[in-house]
Amino acid sequence: MASRRLGVGVAVLNGQLYAVGGSDGQQPLSSVEHYDPRVGTWHRMSCMGTRRKHLGVAVYNGLIYAVGGRDEVTELSSAECFDPRTRTWSPVVAMTSRRSGDA
Repeated sequence: MASRRLGVGVAVLNGQLYAVGGSDGQQPLSSVEHYDPRVGTWHRMSCMGTRRKHLGVAVYNGLIYAVGGRDEVTELSSAECFDPRTRTWSPVVAMTSRRSGDA
């Protein structure tokens, strides 16, 4: 992995391991990396729109969802999803309350 990550979200999609957000020990990250076990290498992906640490990450219908977490100041209610076909993040409807930490 290219970036040190604490409080990172992790998901598996199509045989790839995704490390989403987290913190470098100084500030939350918006960066995303994925690991391809077939070749044993990490690759940088498109960044999320929001820096998040201690976020929830889930896979549903071929998309990766990043929800809640914390930015530099407070817990978040916002959410976004990653489409591996287009390699882009898009905002989705926010949760009704702010959440961070383990689900």
